[in-house]
Amino acid sequence: MIYTITFNPSLDYVIQVDHFKPGIINKTKFEEILPGGKGINVSIVLSNLGHESTALGFMAGFTGEEIEHRLESYGAKTDFIHVKKGLSRINVKMKSDEETEINGMGPDIQPEDIQELLNQLDDLTEKDILVISGSIPSTLPDTMYEQIMERVQKKKIKVVVDATNNLLLKVLKYKPFLIKPNNHELGEIFNVELNTRDEVIPYAKKLQEMGAQNVLISMAGQGAVLVSDNNEVIQSKAPKGEVVNSVGAGDSMVAGFLAGYTVLLLKKILDKLPESLDGMKPVLLYPLLGIFIVGVIMQFVVEPPIGALNVAINEGLKGLNGSSAVLLGALLGGMMSVDMGGPVNKAAYVFGTASIAAGNYNIMAAVMIGGMVPPIAIALATLFFKDKFTAEQRKAGPTNFIMGLSFITEGAIPFAASDPLHVLPACAVGSAVAGGLSMAFGCTLMAPHGGIFVVPTIGNPLMYLVALVIGAFIACGLLGLLKKKVSE
Repeated sequence: MIYTITFNPSLDYVIQVDHFKPGIINKTKFEEILPGGKGINVSIVLSNLGHESTALGFMAGFTGEEIEHRLESYGAKTDFIHVKKGLSRINVKMKSDEETEINGMGPDIQPEDIQELLNQLDDLTEKDILVISGSIPSTLPDTMYEQIMERVQKKKIKVVVDATNNLLLKVLKYKPFLIKPNNHELGEIFNVELNTRDEVIPYAKKLQEMGAQNVLISMAGQGAVLVSDNNEVIQSKAPKGEVVNSVGAGDSMVAGFLAGYTVLLLKKILDKLPESLDGMKPVLLYPLLGIFIVGVIMQFVVEPPIGALNVAINEGLKGLNGSSAVLLGALLGGMMSVDMGGPVNKAAYVFGTASIAAGNYNIMAAVMIGGMVPPIAIALATLFFKDKFTAEQRKAGPTNFIMGLSFITEGAIPFAASDPLHVLPACAVGSAVAGGLSMAFGCTLMAPHGGIFVVPTIGNPLMYLVALVIGAFIACGLLGLLKKKVSE
């Protein structure tokens, strides 16, 4: 697992103003609110690249909650320490004729908060990667980087450091796996001006002599330079295009390095194969071996507990069959929504299809209606509670009407993934109500799939529709109640 630490996260209010003039009212041409901070930027990019990470650090107040919520919406995991005093900061990033930043103060971090962070790091192992980046707020000791490096050193954890001047120099003795200054920061360390990629190379090597294993230098429009631990020097030009916002560019580089390093491990394992197989590695060996490794993990690590869980669930459902029809229907309906395609969902679905074979058609009716509710409820919620969804989500919302009516629960997964703590409970309750009503109305279903397209196989179709509508509107109402408003 890759862990990132952001000591002073922020809500970044990114705006664009044409020809900004101080002392008068200026109107924004563009505005966006994003979770900010070097470590947070790394976690976001890693998530975009398909790599898991967990963001650590300090949060405070309603701004902290919003930072956490927005970060999780990108798919990144969080385990922040919630500070009691102060608020997480708001930073203004203004693009005009020049880029201007106004950064807030941040919360009042106490010694017990610091200790809690250090305790979190004790759970890391040599298989983990830790990214420490960004400035240290005034409420933290200026030795914070050193304390962390010293604490994890014995565990042989790979540590990435993205810091400036003294913060960086003081941790070199701990031999960080990767450091990432930019060319200006590198120049400040050695009191020189560095403008070209060739100029930074000897100074990057000096940092290696001082303890760093890999040195990555970001250079804005000049591109970047990597001096690796095997003395290889790699230069990269900056991609052509229009600069929209430079915030997080260096952090993205760190994330890209880590993602590439993960793939590199697999390449090193296969490096000793004959050269005649080089052409097969990217198209056959890498994906085949990757699939094999995942398959082994699924077979011997994931399947035993999940298989046992499915057996236990099915045995429990059998015990309810016939004894309490409405309760069974509610339970099956809720199970279809609780993990949307996961083991609980599949256990309910398999139980329903098996019941068809046994000639018990009311169970499958409850199962299917439970899977139809979430996408329909989300589609309704994007229409009735527009302020609870992003513009992109509102645009995708109506598609879920079709998916829900077709019994394709997966249409709700992107919405659930962005806000599982609010979406899943709301949908589960709505699905449970619909499943229970289906049983109460005596509805039956003789087909294992199809939604409204298998109406001829549905017994009591009118009341089945009533149950579906009631369940969907209940879930929709709960979504409107539970979800927080989004800021765009």
